[in-house]
Amino acid sequence: MHHKLVQSHLNGERVPGIRARPNAPDPLADFKAYIRARLSDDHHVWGTVLFEEPTRLGYSQSYPPSVRRVRARGLRGCEPTGLPPRDAQRG
Repeated sequence: MHHKLVQSHLNGERVPGIRARPNAPDPLADFKAYIRARLSDDHHVWGTVLFEEPTRLGYSQSYPPSVRRVRARGLRGCEPTGLPPRDAQRG
């Protein structure tokens, strides 16, 4: 461990196990209304579609953070996969 890290923990400036997150604006904020409207029309919309459509409208983030933000904000009530249950896939 680096001595500055240990010192910041001892001084109470940082908490072990918690990463500092920048206070950057949420890039998905401008598209929340669109995503909610899209999901109210069809709640089985695939995540890739929920990513591609706002991207065409100017959303600039990549797919993984966009999915995390949709899930974290509870914009999708459920997570449909479109796949059969795992037991059915194994045969």
